[in-house]
Amino acid sequence: MNDRPSEHDRIVEGSLREWLAVERPLPADRDAELQAVLEHIHQAPGARRRLQRWFGRDALARRRRERRDLASQTHLRRDRLMYSATGLVALIAVLALAVNVTTDTTDQPPAAGAATLSVAADGSADHSTIGDALEAAAEGDTILVAPGTYQEALLIDKDVTIRGDGPREEIVITGFADPAMWPADGERECDYGSRGLDGCAVLSLDSSVVISDLTFHGDYAGMWAYGGAPVLERVTLDGVGRPFLDAESEGGEALVATHGSELALRDSLVVASRSPWLRRGSNAMIEGNEFTDGSSLIVADAGSATVIRGNHFSGSGGIHVWDETTALIEGNVIQGADRYAIDINDGDGTAEGFDPVLRGNVIEDSNNGILVVSLADPTIEDNRISGVKTGIQLGDSTADVSSNEISDSTTGIVVVTRGAPTITDNIIDVSDRGIVAGAGTSPVIDGNEVCGGDVSIYVNDEATPEMGQNQTCEGDVTS
Repeated sequence: MNDRPSEHDRIVEGSLREWLAVERPLPADRDAELQAVLEHIHQAPGARRRLQRWFGRDALARRRRERRDLASQTHLRRDRLMYSATGLVALIAVLALAVNVTTDTTDQPPAAGAATLSVAADGSADHSTIGDALEAAAEGDTILVAPGTYQEALLIDKDVTIRGDGPREEIVITGFADPAMWPADGERECDYGSRGLDGCAVLSLDSSVVISDLTFHGDYAGMWAYGGAPVLERVTLDGVGRPFLDAESEGGEALVATHGSELALRDSLVVASRSPWLRRGSNAMIEGNEFTDGSSLIVADAGSATVIRGNHFSGSGGIHVWDETTALIEGNVIQGADRYAIDINDGDGTAEGFDPVLRGNVIEDSNNGILVVSLADPTIEDNRISGVKTGIQLGDSTADVSSNEISDSTTGIVVVTRGAPTITDNIIDVSDRGIVAGAGTSPVIDGNEVCGGDVSIYVNDEATPEMGQNQTCEGDVTS
């Protein structure tokens, strides 16, 4: 689909720019209101992408600009305006003229003039394959899929809805065992590089397809999204590509979003499947999903609007954030991770703008909690970590680590290599060392309540921390 604005869009966008020249006050609930507006723009991905770029939704970036006093007056004025109560009302009104604002749910009735096509593998419906229904469908149509198993390679390049019509575990889409059967689309195909695999069940090209209430199953890949704004709701990814930690697996990922895709995965189950993978500037809303039996989530070089919120991980999996990624990771529960529940790693140590936000997550009964490697600069706040070896480990990072609770673990927070994080207002109660400042590190340690079975706060002779007022079991700071 073409992301270039229409003449009507240009007129509306020009009006928005003029409107943004007026200053207005900040309301307390600015972020939630703006998020709700942007999430509801479902039928116009091009307009949504342009608006997201304009409004710079990354709160951490704003805080850093303001903290370092590097923001221009134009940036500051724009940030104040976009969050004004009056301005948001006006924004909603303008957006309603420019795009089709919906509640972004598959339960909405079809648009006027849209058709509903039925599919049944036994030939009792309009079509016997989903592919045939897709070929016959027009923009905005709905395809209802009856229970059955559909071994298909679906190429989706139009905005349609594909919905299971029955129990989702009985409506199964599988990929082909033979990658040669996949209809390649030039360079945009299900491409696994050195593994030599180029097949998947669904290839979405610049579409805003909505897929709901069905199951992807099989060792092969599930869905690849190149561009567009696809939505997956109430789906099951069952054994797709096999688990991420399965060294013998040669299958593809369960779900891949790439090349600027704006993917949404909601209220779904990912079981014994290779990781959903976000990469190459793709934004995603990963919300309210269950990841089990080794299933993880990989975010690599994703866009700044990516949100990973309210998911539950169990059975060895976790969240991996790699390369230059700014994402909000909030309110997730991770249990039983066999490595790190969340790892932040820029790979070669040269990343810029690598500053995800980890907020309000719960990590329990895992090998380790949070790992930050190299130059990553995350905000780690209000997380609760228990039953791990090390709660938080920081490498060269200048992370902001505040208001976390670490308990029933061996070690609390460890700073290594040349790390210079700010560690404030954390509550730590562990069996060995509470906070460790290793050789060559220079953290700020202030306002923490620390109790370690061995040493509450350990400072290496070659460390140069900035120590504030910390409350320890011993009543002082131990070096």
